[in-house]
Amino acid sequence: MTIFKTIAAGLLVGLAISLMPIFLLKFFAIILLFKAASRLLGFSGRRHCGHHRFHNMTEAERAAFMEKFGQRCNHYQTKEA
Repeated sequence: MTIFKTIAAGLLVGLAISLMPIFLLKFFAIILLFKAASRLLGFSGRRHCGHHRFHNMTEAERAAFMEKFGQRCNHYQTKEA
């Protein structure tokens, strides 16, 4: 009886290992679909949304921005635009 339990356990483990790539592919496909849908809906994630607005500012607007938000973003103080 022990040999049958060992064979059955081996078959189940082998089946699980052989089916695992199918489940992983489905998981990654779902992740890619969610990313594509979020980009289509405008949720771009960790993009620098204000980057273009900052570079299109006049010098007076940039100085006012730096004065108002300079304490929050240290990299604005170190870079010259």
